[in-house]
Amino acid sequence: MTKYAYYDPEQFIILDWMDTDLYNYPERSSLIELTDKQWQEYTNTNKNVWVNSETLTLITTQPPDDFY
Repeated sequence: MTKYAYYDPEQFIILDWMDTDLYNYPERSSLIELTDKQWQEYTNTNKNVWVNSETLTLITTQPPDDFY
């Protein structure tokens, strides 16, 4: 099954990590599919994680206000 990062489409901060191997989540928009490596790297951190809106990649440094 697939793992996802669920993010706020306005502020682009990650709201939840979704592992469909463990749970049957309802269908949601604003999902980014993660590789196993990304899952290990980002879900095991205590840092906030955001989505770069231009590349749809994960970042751990808060973007500047005019980023979006």
